[in-house]
Amino acid sequence: NTTGGNPSGNDGPNGSGSGTGPAYDGMTMPTLTVDLEKLIGLKGGLFNISALQLRGRSISQDHLSVYNPVSGFEADRSTRLFELWYQQSFLGGKLDIKIGQQDLDTEFLISDYGSLYLNSNFGWPMAPSVNLYAGGPSWPLASPAVRIRYRPTDQFTVMFAAADDNPPGNTSNSFGIQG
Repeated sequence: NTTGGNPSGNDGPNGSGSGTGPAYDGMTMPTLTVDLEKLIGLKGGLFNISALQLRGRSISQDHLSVYNPVSGFEADRSTRLFELWYQQSFLGGKLDIKIGQQDLDTEFLISDYGSLYLNSNFGWPMAPSVNLYAGGPSWPLASPAVRIRYRPTDQFTVMFAAADDNPPGNTSNSFGIQG
């Protein structure tokens, strides 16, 4: 055990984990957001497109054998479209509707203080991740969705979303417990 403690199941040849080794996560995320009022005069219109390029070796998947990743950046290596949506505001910005491929964990199930920490425990919770196909419409898999947000005051916001809960189209989730 490299920490000097008692051996655990994740310590290599005598346990169930893969032992020690290098781990590296890298991400490139080009994003283009266009204010359509400034571009073509469409008041309250906003267009967004983004892509992901993920690379590296996941310490959680390759060495720790855990369900909840250590880093919020861990994902399968790939290059893909991430989000592609259009948002239109109404009633002076109090109501807006967003439609398209969206990552719902940027607006739902988030902690006000989670960005203070460099791990994945304070973002999209573990419960929906293991109960929805492939983790649901959360990073790194956006999904077709419609999101409605109403803000009658600065202190009160009501939000609703309907989304495909199976972004990659699998017939079972990542853990093979649904079918």
